Amino acid sequence: MRYKVTVTAVLAICTIACGTKTTTSSTTTTSQGQASQAPSGVEASREGVALVRFLNGDPLGKPRALMLDEQPLFTDVGYKTLTPYSEVRSKSYKVRLLETGAREDLASARDEFLAGHHYTFVAVPRKDGTSVLVDISDELKEPKTGQAKVRVVNATNSVNDLDLYRAGTEDKIQKGVDATEKTSFKEVSPGTFDIRPSRRPFPTQLANLKVEPDRFYTFVVVGKPENLDVIRVEDQLQTDTRASR
Repeated sequence: MRYKVTVTAVLAICTIACGTKTTTSSTTTTSQGQASQAPSGVEASREGVALVRFLNGDPLGKPRALMLDEQPLFTDVGYKTLTPYSEVRSKSYKVRLLETGAREDLASARDEFLAGHHYTFVAVPRKDGTSVLVDISDELKEPKTGQAKVRVVNATNSVNDLDLYRAGTEDKIQKGVDATEKTSFKEVSPGTFDIRPSRRPFPTQLANLKVEPDRFYTFVVVGKPENLDVIRVEDQLQTDTRASR
């Protein structure tokens, strides 16, 4: 698998909420065994670039490509794969989702990206074979000491009313996340959590999702209604060693 990254491409999103800039680098791991690192938002801002990544949540098609205007940013991105953050310069673009090697857009949107900010795009299938491109501002504002932050992305095309619960309780953390929708980060105490579809059987793949302190968790629900799964994306800011000197 390879990613084709055009650093001279520009990304700084304005149509989605603009978050604060991180002051330290970050690491990302996923439940699929992927791992990557990214520079701080402050460092990216000095270079005039934004930090952008892409997750293919579409189980129906071939590997996906993400383009800015006519420039490829990522190619050959398989199902359940999250790319590392890429540095791209700041301006407005037509963001395009295609099958790798194809010419016809499956989805597109006009976005402007801000230097120093983090963004995630998620490809979500439509029933007609096209896609929805969900754009997310990664608001990586550090949680309180000993706490974590969680959010849910519903990357299905027909499963509605996903609720996030603390496992073994009726403590509902986030509720009513419909297909193609996402929530903002919410601060929680560490523990285990469940994502329960309303009025549907509760898949074991969506149960007992572990959350550790001082991290950010994005739970991306994917798959067909009869075979739901979740991709857990864990982001963590690195300790600023300068602060301890």
